[in-house]
Amino acid sequence: RRQRQMCIETAFLTNEKLDQLETVLCALPEKLRKPLLMRCVQDRSYDDIAVALGLSNCAVRKRVQLARDHLKDADIQ
Repeated sequence: RRQRQMCIETAFLTNEKLDQLETVLCALPEKLRKPLLMRCVQDRSYDDIAVALGLSNCAVRKRVQLARDHLKDADIQ
């Protein structure tokens, strides 16, 4: 019974974190959100993202880092 309670609590906390993540991602400007999702969700290379978005590799890296900083500020890592 205790293990079941722990599973329910874990599921609740996971869902809560996912809701927070979605809120923070939606609040990001598209110029930060898009490169972050391409890098972290689609696992695309910085060079590939740069070509797709018409940016330099350096600009893509900076935007991904800024987006990650926003997530850290929101305590989502």
